[in-house]
Amino acid sequence: MKTQLEEQQIQLDKSEKTVEKIREKTLLEQFGRNTQCVYYGIVDDKNENNEKLVKYGNSNNLQQRVDQHKKTYTNFRLVNAFKVENKLYIENSIKNDEELIPYKRSIEIKNTFCIKNYMVLYLLTNLLETL
Repeated sequence: MKTQLEEQQIQLDKSEKTVEKIREKTLLEQFGRNTQCVYYGIVDDKNENNEKLVKYGNSNNLQQRVDQHKKTYTNFRLVNAFKVENKLYIENSIKNDEELIPYKRSIEIKNTFCIKNYMVLYLLTNLLETL
C-alpha cells in the first residue's frame, strides 16, 4: 500500500512539473521583445527562516529575464505575467503597497564569485492567504 501511495505521489509531482512547464512556455510565447510586463514566479530558494518565496519584477524581454532568473535562483518557475503600459510604476506600486510590505523578504544567494542579497521576494504561504 505504501509503495502505491509513493508511486502516486511521484506521478502527481511529475504532472505538476509538466503543468508548470506548459504554463511558462505559453506565457513566454505571449511576451515578445519590447513588451513591457510585470511577472512573478516561484523559487525553491528559502530565506534564513526556511520560508517559501515568490520572485516578482518587470521586464521588456521576459524570455531573457526568465533565463537570467533560472541561473540566479534555484528552480525558478514563471507563474504569471501581465502586459502593462508602465512597468516601473507597477513594480514600485507593488514594492510600496502597505498590505504587501509585511510579506517582503530578502535572501542571500551564494555563487562562485560573490554573495548577493535579493530583496524583491515575498513570503508565499501567508501572502496567498491574504490575497
